[in-house]
Amino acid sequence: MLIQHKQVGGKGMFFVEQDGNILAELVYTMPSAEKMIIEHTEVSEELKGKNVGKQLVHTA
Repeated sequence: MLIQHKQVGGKGMFFVEQDGNILAELVYTMPSAEKMIIEHTEVSEELKGKNVGKQLVHTA
């Protein structure tokens, strides 16, 4: 499973995508270079129970 990252300015997300659909995501803001605020996480029913949310947090 490939965790991808996208960031624009002080906002970004780590996500798992398959066939153009986002199956899991972690959305964050960076108010400073040393501080990340995780605003939202979501994992699809398809990936629940597979530690994907935990992997997103560790990657962030």
